[in-house]
Amino acid sequence: MSGREILHRGASAITQVRERVSPPDGPSVDAGREGAARHPNAPRLVDDETVEFVRTLPGIVEAARVRAEPLASGQVAFFGGPSVEIGTRPDWHLDPATESHWPVAHWSRIDHREAGRDPKWIWELGRHQHLVHLARAWRLTGETKYAAAACDGIDSFVLQNPAGRGIHWRVGLELGLRLVSWSWTLAFLEGYEGLTADLHGRILESAASHLQQLERHPSLYSSANNHRLGELMGLVVGGLCFPEVHEASRYVDAGIDGLATELERQVHADGVNAEQATGYQCFVLDMVLAAAIALSKSGQRVPPSISQPTVALGTFLGRLVSDGGTLPNIGDQDDALGFDLASELTYAERIWSRLRTVELLFDVELDRRESGLDEQTAWIIGPAAAKARDATTSQPSSSLSPDGGYAILRDRSVGELRAVLRAGPFGLGPLYAHAHADQLSLCVSHRGEEAIVDGGTFTYYGDARWRDYGRSTAAHSTLRVDQREQATPAGRFMWRTHAEGHITGMRVDDDTVEAVAHHDAYAPVRHERRVIMREGSLQVVDTLSGSPRRHAVELRWHFAPGELRLDEDEWVWIGEHARLIVGLEGVDSIRRAYDEEHPPAGVISRGLEQREPAPCLIATAHRELPVMINTTITPL
Repeated sequence: MSGREILHRGASAITQVRERVSPPDGPSVDAGREGAARHPNAPRLVDDETVEFVRTLPGIVEAARVRAEPLASGQVAFFGGPSVEIGTRPDWHLDPATESHWPVAHWSRIDHREAGRDPKWIWELGRHQHLVHLARAWRLTGETKYAAAACDGIDSFVLQNPAGRGIHWRVGLELGLRLVSWSWTLAFLEGYEGLTADLHGRILESAASHLQQLERHPSLYSSANNHRLGELMGLVVGGLCFPEVHEASRYVDAGIDGLATELERQVHADGVNAEQATGYQCFVLDMVLAAAIALSKSGQRVPPSISQPTVALGTFLGRLVSDGGTLPNIGDQDDALGFDLASELTYAERIWSRLRTVELLFDVELDRRESGLDEQTAWIIGPAAAKARDATTSQPSSSLSPDGGYAILRDRSVGELRAVLRAGPFGLGPLYAHAHADQLSLCVSHRGEEAIVDGGTFTYYGDARWRDYGRSTAAHSTLRVDQREQATPAGRFMWRTHAEGHITGMRVDDDTVEAVAHHDAYAPVRHERRVIMREGSLQVVDTLSGSPRRHAVELRWHFAPGELRLDEDEWVWIGEHARLIVGLEGVDSIRRAYDEEHPPAGVISRGLEQREPAPCLIATAHRELPVMINTTITPL
């Protein structure tokens, strides 16, 4: 940490002690109103015309009812886990997934990194995105049990979580996301008689305390990653959607100014999120869109300092996603959403929704366009979103993102063959929290199915062995020298050392696409990777150069779950929709790893807190430099 950061943290610690002894008075608020009638200065997030438009979409009303029914009886599920019963007025400090109870203490006294306790589940619950589904279902169906359950959820939360006390006040990002959920929940519930003036008043008082907390305790310096964007988004959305809070406009202005500064730092000019994680590419886009939507619906112009990086984020996302709607699993991934306004969007449909929203909200045309209309885009844009149904489908070709460090190679002569070569900045410093040691990793998809993959995230706060493995070079489809890792972790969200990669160049001819990149993490050994796509197949040439001494070289190719077998001298991977033939030259031995734990190999994670066996090819060579290994990848 810099000297300025040390001073900042010292001052922040003193402020926390003072607040524990004498909590600050919350901002003044206007009185609540029956049915939460809209304040004249509040944006109209949901209007009757849009409700009627959404009702015309096939199956939407019934889907909303199906989604809300278990929630109305107090059943929730997160991270692909089983449904748990929490009731409609739950104990908001109880994590039923681990049967642990978080203390109702001042937030600064709660150690959310405490060994054996994972706050992710209870934070996901506290984001209140499930309450949006309940309120939305009431607006579409008119069934009061959904609105009553949504009101019970918010009411029990504000009563059990007084300002500054409990795990739900621990991290500013959670406050920002909760304000977005409350804004949409109240917008959907407008006119519901069970939303009393007293309840609305309690919500306003808690929202005011949320805004005050975000302003008084920002994530700055080394902590300023996507969490800071979430805090600033919360200031913008909360200040706009809760104008009953006195001086709400001041929070909005601070949020807009802060977003402009942070987006310049956290989004490269080519639209790559600086955290170098595809999951956070989507999450950051969600959060910035949430602020832009609130500004737009309040009649304000979205400043270019926000609109331009938002469009850039969408542009890169559109170039990266496969025609089947899949993304390579690069960097950390925790399935986080900035907001959720639809019943059951698939992973691909959610990506198409984001891209449609960017195009329609900012009146731009992206390289990637998927015709059709989804519920979430309809809520955001209103009846004007109908034109998305007739939009011309557009598919990107090969592209280079030099600032973020991605070469994307495409060939559609055999069904879409897409290869993503990663070589660029390690992540967002100084902590590089969500980056992986993955320089020169290659991910390959065919016909919309991810085939050659990165290992994934596994866990954040669970078994540290799997956290470290998921971030290691060994968990990625790249090369190691003398069993060295490209970077050294210093904690679950910190790195002691890191490696920078560089894309030397990219060439696109009529029938050939070629990208070249290198890194020096194994200095004095230099690793260069050349990827050539020609006539529907890939050639990957890995070259090691340096002093002519003997080295142990290991090249790993991680595959998605499927069958991997040796057929004569070639390996054949068979997935659900795709098949690849893989040949290797220049190695001494090749073995197939599957479901190994000590050390891990042949295991991947396709979602946070998930892991499953998947085949991995491990090729080794013991040679004097220079060394060249040639891999051919041919889809069937």
